[in-house]
Amino acid sequence: MRYVRTDFWNYRVVETLHVQTALRLPGTGVGIFDSGGNELAWLNPGGSLTIYDGYSWDGASGPAIDTPDFMTASLVHDVLYQFIRLGKLPMSARKEADQALYDLCIAAGMNWFRAQYVYQAVRLFGGANASKPMPQDLNKIYEAK
Repeated sequence: MRYVRTDFWNYRVVETLHVQTALRLPGTGVGIFDSGGNELAWLNPGGSLTIYDGYSWDGASGPAIDTPDFMTASLVHDVLYQFIRLGKLPMSARKEADQALYDLCIAAGMNWFRAQYVYQAVRLFGGANASKPMPQDLNKIYEAK
């Protein structure tokens, strides 16, 4: 995965990323779009997650450190939690999102102890973040005088 540092969100994806998750959805899939209607992420019914060039995220949360073996996992986890906050995935999908975080950390070469620590932290404390509602005015267009 390739990304750049930014001022506000910390990081922005600069190439499309595809990741297979364990999530299974009814219907045609769900997406995240910016205020201009551009697709930022798409999760298809079979669990294939596509994150498009331009999606921004804040990296690891809490006391966790942004290291190369954590970046893809933190991105995917943030996207899946955003789907939950938007009501496009049920809260029950949180466990699969947390498992994806762990699996991606291990796949990236993170040592087992740290990956377990990260997983246990999101299992214990991630619920508050997943249930935090998205701002209602997120896509509202404002006009200045």
